[in-house]
Amino acid sequence: MKSKVYFAAAKDANDIRTVNGKLKRLLEKSRVLDFIQKEYRVAIKIHFGEEGNTGFVKPEHVRLVCAAISDKGAKAFLAETNTLYKGRRTNSREHLLIAAEHGFRKEITGAEIVIPDDSQKKTP
Repeated sequence: MKSKVYFAAAKDANDIRTVNGKLKRLLEKSRVLDFIQKEYRVAIKIHFGEEGNTGFVKPEHVRLVCAAISDKGAKAFLAETNTLYKGRRTNSREHLLIAAEHGFRKEITGAEIVIPDDSQKKTP
């Protein structure tokens, strides 16, 4: 069985308006969010980028996806995990700071960030 593949070319990834227009059409055409129901909490797994890196999805594009989820009566949150290798993403505190430095803040994306780690586990 063949799968449908949806693709939107982005010649200038820094042109937020154009890319968001293509992303919106892609979401509508693919219907990838159709499974979402009212009151769902929807995790958007994302990479906030390493320090000095620019090769991550722009927060303004994430906002469009979060808004589409919100329009369905659900609530989106951004999910990421810490790394095992050395760097600023090895602990949640520094990881959240890098996310904010790269523009991943609730006022920009419309969603909270969840980075589960050992400090959030409860002992039995």
